[in-house]
Amino acid sequence: MRNRWLALLASLCAASAMGAVYKWVDANGVTQYSETPPPNIEARELPIQPAPPAEATSEEAAPPSEAAPAPVGRTAQDRAREREDEQKRTGDMRQTYCAIAQRNVQVLTSGNPVVELSAEGHEMFMSPEQRAAALAEANRRVDRYCKPE
Repeated sequence: MRNRWLALLASLCAASAMGAVYKWVDANGVTQYSETPPPNIEARELPIQPAPPAEATSEEAAPPSEAAPAPVGRTAQDRAREREDEQKRTGDMRQTYCAIAQRNVQVLTSGNPVVELSAEGHEMFMSPEQRAAALAEANRRVDRYCKPE
């Protein structure tokens, strides 16, 4: 059963668009991730948002006349706190994405059969070509999310 969850996780994370991801600890004390929460186990939904865009260079940055005005009533302290909160959320997301990508690499390089679910819910074994493509995508995500910025 555990391998099926891992296989499902690998196939879900290989998709370019990610929905909700749930995190829980199984009976063996192993942290698991899945697109659906397991029955009868307390799972926490992890926030999934797209990666933030790269910072604009000084040449790409909008001139002050085109920059959006700051909302009235926000102090510099409020804006600094909001930036810190956003950096923490971004860091948490990167850690989550990194853990998922590393686990996918581990599953895809294990040599064990990997099962995907079809749109109809039928189990299908990954072909060597599908596995290679999924591994390349998982490695790309490790490079993207696990390396320090």
